[in-house]
Amino acid sequence: MDLAGGTAEMHVSNLDVIDGYSFGNLVAGGPSEPATVGFDIWWHTPTAVEQLRDESQGFAATLLEVTSEIAFTAQTADFAFASDPPAASETLYARIGFEANGIYLPPAGAPTEATPTP
Repeated sequence: MDLAGGTAEMHVSNLDVIDGYSFGNLVAGGPSEPATVGFDIWWHTPTAVEQLRDESQGFAATLLEVTSEIAFTAQTADFAFASDPPAASETLYARIGFEANGIYLPPAGAPTEATPTP
């Protein structure tokens, strides 16, 4: 994550999960099978920055509204799925940022902001 640059990435491959076929089936204890998933997520191109601070709740945050893209794969013994390419993603809402609280909360007036650089 590079908050000052307005970017972040997360990459996961071969994560073992259980495929329960549907949420209802899974919570009802129905049939399931082992599966693996992988995903790559990119957050970039900030369009807005929000600084929050709430002394009564004891936290401060810097949040950037960004564009996001994702690629996703899933595989079981008999089935495989791959999402459309990341460029086909449509961002409905995405934010990255940081939050400080407790002993990590800087004193009021201290510089805490990390904003995108041009």
